[in-house]
Amino acid sequence: MSDIYKTHVPQSGGGGLYLKITDGQTVKLRIVSEPAIFESESQPDEQGHTRISTRYGWLVWNQDEQTPQILQQSATFFKQLAGLAQDDEYGDPTGYDIKVKRDGNGLDTTYMITPSANRDPLGANAQKELRLSTFLKNSRLRRMHSTLCGLMTLRTNQHQSLKPRTHCSRRLRRL
Repeated sequence: MSDIYKTHVPQSGGGGLYLKITDGQTVKLRIVSEPAIFESESQPDEQGHTRISTRYGWLVWNQDEQTPQILQQSATFFKQLAGLAQDDEYGDPTGYDIKVKRDGNGLDTTYMITPSANRDPLGANAQKELRLSTFLKNSRLRRMHSTLCGLMTLRTNQHQSLKPRTHCSRRLRRL
């Protein structure tokens, strides 16, 4: 057996692979990829019934933590972001920061997306970490991308009735 149980210390708080927003928290981020679209099965309820829903995952640059992370959200969140993307005043959400505020818990959770006035390119550190050449060499980012792209495959393999909704883009937005 390896020494992983002796040497590995799980991360707590921010800085993990997935962006987790708590009730009342606002996070400033920049979307840096097209969404991966996949099916997700809920945990069984008291009667043993599960629900399948469409989910969306993006690679984002967390401006607050200054780190790349994966943001997974629902169709409602996607529709809000698509509304901004289709608005001539805002356009492509990879071109500006957004603020995401979470209110509530469980099924009563809502997210509000507010576009930021910041349309400046990402800073040198973010560009360095997200540049495709770095992306291919950086194991953390490679793991994020594999996670996003693998979600569809994972779900399909676990539940043969589930089908991927679309392809996973293998390209990050050029910085």
